Amino acid sequence: MENMVKIGRSMEEKGAREKNTGAAKVQSPGVEHSELQNEDRDLAILHELRGLRKEHADAVGENKRALARLEMNRKELMDRTSSLEQRVAQMEERVGNTEDGMAQMERGATFLFRETTKLAEKCNDLELRMRRKNIQIHGIPEGVEKNDTISFITQFIKSKIQFTEGMVFWIKSAHRR
Repeated sequence: MENMVKIGRSMEEKGAREKNTGAAKVQSPGVEHSELQNEDRDLAILHELRGLRKEHADAVGENKRALARLEMNRKELMDRTSSLEQRVAQMEERVGNTEDGMAQMERGATFLFRETTKLAEKCNDLELRMRRKNIQIHGIPEGVEKNDTISFITQFIKSKIQFTEGMVFWIKSAHRR
């Protein structure tokens, strides 16, 4: 395309020189007319090519601006994607830490449940052992023991139960429920 523009310019320059110097060749009117038509045609083509060249330059400029906008948008998207990837990585780490913590808590809860069960069984066993050497007496009116519950219960048991001689019993504590 540049060659065509150069040819068009050289033809224009040649025509301008011939007009300025008056060195135009004298030719017959028919040949001169066809040459004028050719020159007019060549000038029209040249004018059209210059218009296309300008349109092409404008289009190239517009394409460059669009490409720059696309590049900027791509860069922004890359930055946002990178930022989102970092956030996802942080969230995955936090979720992993939370899952680890939950697993540890579940193990702790299981351990505490087992320990509570063992302690409940042990407490029940101790309560049963504690009751083995206990006597519960029902039906004694309140206040008859006055201030010495142990002496009253000792006398009450001796009066109701026949003990063999030499058999010793003692009351460690006595209280009302």
